[in-house]
Amino acid sequence: MINGQYIEKRPLAIEDLHQLVAVSAPAISADGQWLACVTTKVVLEENCYKDYILIIDLATKQEVLEWEGTAPQWSPVANQIAFLAEYNGEDHIWVFSLSSGTKKPLAPVYESHYFMGHLVLKNFAWSPDGLSIAYISADASVSMAKNENSVRVIDRLLYKSKGGRGRPVITDNAFSHVWIVPVEGGAPKAVTAGAYNAHSLTWSPDSKKIAFVSNRSVDPDNNQLHDLWAVDLSTNVVVR
Repeated sequence: MINGQYIEKRPLAIEDLHQLVAVSAPAISADGQWLACVTTKVVLEENCYKDYILIIDLATKQEVLEWEGTAPQWSPVANQIAFLAEYNGEDHIWVFSLSSGTKKPLAPVYESHYFMGHLVLKNFAWSPDGLSIAYISADASVSMAKNENSVRVIDRLLYKSKGGRGRPVITDNAFSHVWIVPVEGGAPKAVTAGAYNAHSLTWSPDSKKIAFVSNRSVDPDNNQLHDLWAVDLSTNVVVR
């Protein structure tokens, strides 16, 4: 019985499979009133899967909002959600305000194809005071540069990216760094630099530092010496 109506039983057919919906990434708002999660659905017209962010009122169990996007994270101090979605053909971090019902793109996120390990998180996170979002991204000028030559000079030991899932077989020269962007708007700022990759970030409770994992050895291509580092946002000084 569904919604008070009896449904006749029948075998599952191949046409039914596209109606199956996967649910993941549940997150509860700071005031405990709302649940956000990701639903993955088949879009027959485009022959693909798409992710949608679903908002549920926990008091009534009603689904109240849904839009295309993924990786929802609630602000620790307000009914705002940061999430990932495309904007003008590029991946962006967005912020949605539940009170106003508005969404705005906050910062572009660029991918580095350099292989850093299977447990790497190229993640993003709210600052505990809710004023900023830190995220992992490569530099746009390097990530978007196109090699017009038919011959490529390889000068790195880890020149393969593993390939697959839209990634090229040969890695690029982009490095993933820690960036921060104000939630109220403003230019993103890189807070780490150099020929190293940063990943798997988290904030200090006072919102003054960001911890991350990185291989900052003399020859990162030749070892897997990933250590825990922290950057002081007032000075940009990085310490292990």
